[in-house]
Formats: sequence, structure tokens, C-alpha cells
Amino acid sequence: MTKPRHDRDHAAWLKGGEARCAMPPKETRRTFRLVLLGAPGVGKGTQAKMLCEKTSACHLSTGDVFRAAGCLSGGELSPALEQAIGFMKRGELVPDETV
Repeated sequence: MTKPRHDRDHAAWLKGGEARCAMPPKETRRTFRLVLLGAPGVGKGTQAKMLCEKTSACHLSTGDVFRAAGCLSGGELSPALEQAIGFMKRGELVPDETV
């Protein structure tokens, strides 16, 4: 069984170079970048998944960015990114100030 499109490599852009999100491109006249804001558990991820399925957009969450950065080898991470990864490793939410 294939994975739904929204479960593919959302953080491909962190790899640099020519890396792109794994979502297949869809012809559009305009490019949109949507930012969904809200408290934990209000449905941002649910809404993002539905938007991805309808529009073939690439879904990228701050958690995706933090997890991908934590897996990168070589190179230094910013202090804020190191703090974010530390919170996640302890199973804590990353505070807004750090994000």
C-alpha cells in the first residue's frame, strides 16, 4: 500500500541543492504559501493534510524542520535549533519563543 502524499519527505528542502518536496507538482497560475497558526491540538495538522490532498501542496511543519535538522550530520546548528531539538528529545513541547 502506498503512503498518502502528505506522508512523503516534507523536509527535502533542508538537504539543499536541487532537493525539492516530494509532492508532485500541480499546474497553477499562482504560488501560495499558507501558514497555519494555533495552539497545540487545535487541528493545524489535520487541516494541512486536507489542504495537501486537495492542492498537491507540500506540507512542512516546524516539527518536520526540527526533526530533519536533528538528523543532519556535519555543520553547526543555530542555538535556537539546538534548544528546540533538546526540548523534543526530552519529550517536551518547543516553546513559542524558541520557535
